[in-house]
Amino acid sequence: MTLHGVDMSGTESVCAQNWSTDPFGGQPEDSAATFAAMRSWNINAVRVPLNEDCWLGINGVEIGGSAYQSAIVQLVNDLQAAGFYVILDLHWNAPGTQIALSQNPAPDEDHSPAFWSGVASTFGGYGSVLLDLYNEPYFYWTTSGENEWQCLWQGCTLTQYVTGGSPYTVTTNWTTAGFDQLTTDIRNAGASNVIMAGCVDWANDCSDWASSFAQWGSGDANTVVSWHSYPGESCDTQSCWNSVIAPLATERPVVIGETGDSSAGPETYLPTFLPWASAHGLSFLAWTWNAWQDSDDVLVSSMTAGTPTAGEGVYYQQYLLDLSLG
Repeated sequence: MTLHGVDMSGTESVCAQNWSTDPFGGQPEDSAATFAAMRSWNINAVRVPLNEDCWLGINGVEIGGSAYQSAIVQLVNDLQAAGFYVILDLHWNAPGTQIALSQNPAPDEDHSPAFWSGVASTFGGYGSVLLDLYNEPYFYWTTSGENEWQCLWQGCTLTQYVTGGSPYTVTTNWTTAGFDQLTTDIRNAGASNVIMAGCVDWANDCSDWASSFAQWGSGDANTVVSWHSYPGESCDTQSCWNSVIAPLATERPVVIGETGDSSAGPETYLPTFLPWASAHGLSFLAWTWNAWQDSDDVLVSSMTAGTPTAGEGVYYQQYLLDLSLG
């Protein structure tokens, strides 16, 4: 099955920002009208970002533990019933007692293993749910001599983390959790779901994914490549796609968990990128199915009506309608 879908943001942020008791912040995320609008675009997959502190009910989040978990389970059940594949990704996290209010460089050893054990135990019997280990890994703050690809798979020590507030970063050593460990945690929880393992440099640089997976990864046969691709990143040219992504896609499935373009238009990236991705059999999801005032990479002005935004929304809707979905 090739996935053609959207991300739907909110479940990573609202629960920890402590301004609402609704895990969706008033957005119609778990709504039959929203699902019908998505299906009218020929969408067959939805990526749902999660917050580890909210799932675990720690560090003072407004909506945490059973309240958050119940909302996510209901959302996933309703999406499945509406005919969608669902991707669950660890989107926001933080080490120690820092509340998870931002995208950090990597999963943290303090909480991410427990998060994935819990998510895997909950959704292990869901054949149409994929588990995306981490949103966008990046390794700016490694200690001397640490290889970013080894850090990705085996974990390492980083010297700063992001707070999502002020100060923006805190300088202290903390330990990341490697994808190898998280995969083991998921499998030990009894979950056989497809696992998505991202690339480095904000999930855009996949140049050493295969070799590093062979050297440091889990060897898990049901693991696919998670790639994000936006204009302005290091691998945003067709020459890079041909030299890096196309060979990788012959070895393992590649899922583009996020892509996008200028919502205001004219579209300069997706009209080249999406046909290339389709020609190479890649799955892709665009950011994002949210009706936000900040229109960067926003697909709709109404989540329930599916009204496309000028530029990105109009283009992506038509592209999906022109596809023959499985």
